[in-house]
Amino acid sequence: MKGYVIAFVALCLCSICASHSYAADRVEFILDVSGSMKAMVGTEKKIDAARNALTAAIAETPEGSIAALRLYGHRVPNDRKAESCKDSELVIPFGPINKQQFLAVLNLAQPLGQTPIAYSLQLAGQDFGAVGDENATIILVSDGEETCGGDAVAVAKELMAKGLKLKVNTIGFNVDAKARAQLMALAAATGGVYRDASDAAGLAASLKEMSKQSFLVEKKKAEYGEPIKGGDSYETAVPLESGKLYSLSHHQRKNEYDYFYADLTPGQELKGTLQTGDQGVEISGDKISASQYPYAGMEIHNSAHQKVAGEVIIGNRSATKTMSFIAGAGQGGRYYVLLGNTYDAQSKDSPFKIEVIEHFDAGTKQDAPESDKDALRITAGDYAGFLGPGDMVDAYRFSTTPGGVYEIKARPSNDKVKIKLTVTDSDGVVIGSQTAPNEGAAVRIDSLAVTKGGDIFVKIESVYSSIPPTDYTFSIKPAGEAAAAQPAAGEQPAQPSEPAAQPVQEGAAVPPPAPAEAAAQAIAAAEVPAPAVPIAAAAVTNIAQVAGIINMLPTSEGAKFYLMYSVAPFGAGLLIGLIWGFLKGRKRRAS
Repeated sequence: MKGYVIAFVALCLCSICASHSYAADRVEFILDVSGSMKAMVGTEKKIDAARNALTAAIAETPEGSIAALRLYGHRVPNDRKAESCKDSELVIPFGPINKQQFLAVLNLAQPLGQTPIAYSLQLAGQDFGAVGDENATIILVSDGEETCGGDAVAVAKELMAKGLKLKVNTIGFNVDAKARAQLMALAAATGGVYRDASDAAGLAASLKEMSKQSFLVEKKKAEYGEPIKGGDSYETAVPLESGKLYSLSHHQRKNEYDYFYADLTPGQELKGTLQTGDQGVEISGDKISASQYPYAGMEIHNSAHQKVAGEVIIGNRSATKTMSFIAGAGQGGRYYVLLGNTYDAQSKDSPFKIEVIEHFDAGTKQDAPESDKDALRITAGDYAGFLGPGDMVDAYRFSTTPGGVYEIKARPSNDKVKIKLTVTDSDGVVIGSQTAPNEGAAVRIDSLAVTKGGDIFVKIESVYSSIPPTDYTFSIKPAGEAAAAQPAAGEQPAQPSEPAAQPVQEGAAVPPPAPAEAAAQAIAAAEVPAPAVPIAAAAVTNIAQVAGIINMLPTSEGAKFYLMYSVAPFGAGLLIGLIWGFLKGRKRRAS
């Protein structure tokens, strides 16, 4: 019992200091006063060793700490087993710790009965009252195993399932293998710690270590974050708060994990940050010791329990690593954060946090889907969006008017990303498509003519199969007045009518002759001797007129191109040849 008390006090000090680091946290001591605590350990009884150690620990407990004390096995003798297995009493209810009261009660405790650990734990859950946000710490010291048939681990899990933020720390004082296994399992199930004390000196050493750690709780909370215990599976995972710094409330063994979770909607990023402290930890059986090589690991798993991101710090002090996953279209749901690694034990002094970052599109609270069917509706204006792994296509829906002409432009902020614009109509026909000339460049469709109006669908997507995360800006709006004046695609341009004769004013430019008169005027002009330069000028004028005629023909752009660059030059050359031949012949006749 003495060992129990000492261990109990050590844990108490840890808990009390914890109550100073975050308000309203409470610690309940459960002390074994069963008949076996009469046994000798070394030169003194276990109960006396426990009292001595506990007295020294209580003397160093900070004033104002909130604590309670429960004893079991102290009122009913061992031979009355049924009654003794119900012998568990809250001798000091919760309140600011009264050191003299604690010492007086401990001095009166005499070992008598059975060891009802599970039953005492169940009553301790009631001692804490209504479930709240505070942390509930129980410090239990025992010199033996459960003797009343209870299952302390099952009781602890039941209390936690009801919402009690429970942690049970245990110390085994001169215990056998079976008792040690039970106490270790209870501590592990709640994120607590187990300490083994084989004799009075070991008990004192364990108490000294726990007392030292308890006085560092406030500092640890600032440096390492709020201690937290995760679930032991996906089903029992514990939620994490975005942006809050945490650390595990216990050391983690190799190949074991604490399970946490966060819920994401499409367009949100789950970012995890993991650090190591100045030292690591080695765990061998029930022995825990410091190591100069800290290890730490964090993984992100999806709702199908598949790993989607993860990092490990291998033997590096004060190191930091980050990982992230971005939920794309159709990828919303619950994501799990696992703390632990496959390389070595992980110290509880390894702070970590998660952040849920929003990457929504077009000023909404959602991610633009990938398909036209679910495209995000927008109006004319300037917008911002996001592309990244798992979110490489954004689709928007935009309402147009018949014959309207529009300008669309997009540009990524990351100079390693190359994007593409694709526009389709309501029938799925591509009516515009452009790819940026290089990474980081803008892509634009300057004059998108929409014949029939109605909805069009604009897709902004990465050209590459994988890209780094990037924001982008884009705009869609009616084209300027000059662009709007152009005929819509498919419309026939109006044919110009022959202008009425107008008097030519002095100094005014003479309008070019009608196309049908061009050849006749050139031949007539050739009958009057003229220098070569005016003839060349006339030829150039006629070439321009022929080009004008071709441009007004009601045919396709491809046909116009062919006529302009093949037929038109041929016709112009023939005309110039005729004029040149006519003049040469006339000159010979004159000579």
